Amino acid sequence: MARLGKHYCMYCHELLEVIEKSKMVNYKSKKAKDFNFNWFGVGNYMIGNIKFTWDEYYCPKCNENFSIREISIYERKNPPKISRSKNKK
Repeated sequence: MARLGKHYCMYCHELLEVIEKSKMVNYKSKKAKDFNFNWFGVGNYMIGNIKFTWDEYYCPKCNENFSIREISIYERKNPPKISRSKNKK
C-alpha cells in the first residue's frame, strides 16, 4: 500500500501518481523465486498461475515507475525543503 501524502519524482520533481501493477506468475517458472507463494504463513503454498498485485509510483512527465521502497529511501536521504515566505505575518 502506498503511503499517503505527496511524493515527487527524484528526477524531474513532478508530483507522482499511485498506480496498481500486477503480474501472473506460475509457481514452476524461473520468475517464481522473486515472489512469495507462501499462503498466510502457515506452511501452505499456492500452486498454479497466481496473480500478484502491488502499488507503485508513476511520474507522468518522465514516464518512470518507482517502487514504494525506492521513493522511501530517496525521501529519507533527501528530505523535502520547506519554503517559508519572508513576509509571513
